[in-house]
Amino acid sequence: MADAFRVVTVEAFVGGASEFVVSQPSSDSLILSSTSLVVQEALLGAFLTEGLVKVELEGTTTVIRRVNLFEAGPGRLFPPSTLRVSRVATQRGPSGLDHLEVCLVSGDNPEETQYNVYDPMLQRLLMAAFQHRSLPGFGTIPIFVRAEGEKLVSVRLGEQILTPPH
Repeated sequence: MADAFRVVTVEAFVGGASEFVVSQPSSDSLILSSTSLVVQEALLGAFLTEGLVKVELEGTTTVIRRVNLFEAGPGRLFPPSTLRVSRVATQRGPSGLDHLEVCLVSGDNPEETQYNVYDPMLQRLLMAAFQHRSLPGFGTIPIFVRAEGEKLVSVRLGEQILTPPH
């Protein structure tokens, strides 16, 4: 991709690729994907700081091969969000592996919904949302989640897009 773009949405799926909705002023939005934790972290940084980025794709696909050097942007101001991460904890299971426990609240309702999150990228997105809300003047990152029973299967940060979640 020749032009720089902004990452407007980041969505992670349990055990799968993350998707990034990117936007350029001169064109429509595009959905790119990556299974690389390094690429995911770099584009999450671009999303949170509103940095302008350029990427290289694998051939004619929408799979990201490389994120080119970019600077952090000025930071992103978010409108109020109805869903937010209220509390976090860690737990160590019998196998010795740690996972993240998150509590989500909706609007002014103080009742929490608790989830145990094992996927590293879902954990990272939820922690980014939790940490970002403490920055003065930046607002709460819009969060959209999809659960199957008591398990989160996807977490989306950013704008709600028109394509349905997976």
